[in-house]
Amino acid sequence: MSDRRVARGQLDELLEPSERPGVTVRVIPFDVDGFAGASAALLYAGGRVPVLDTVQKDTVEWASLEPAPSRDFLHRLAKES
Repeated sequence: MSDRRVARGQLDELLEPSERPGVTVRVIPFDVDGFAGASAALLYAGGRVPVLDTVQKDTVEWASLEPAPSRDFLHRLAKES
């Protein structure tokens, strides 16, 4: 399977549940000041397609996009992949 198909599949796996009630997906842009130095624990999942690297941290809502702009961001990535 090509990297592009894998990347698209990963984005679809995020987008589909993000439309469900009770599920929130929020994107933290890499250009947010102060996020990289946050002191609390987080989960970072990196892969072969760096733009799809994932960070999970429940206490950084201030740094993330709201849910609708986050979905828009993921849709734009999906179109590019």
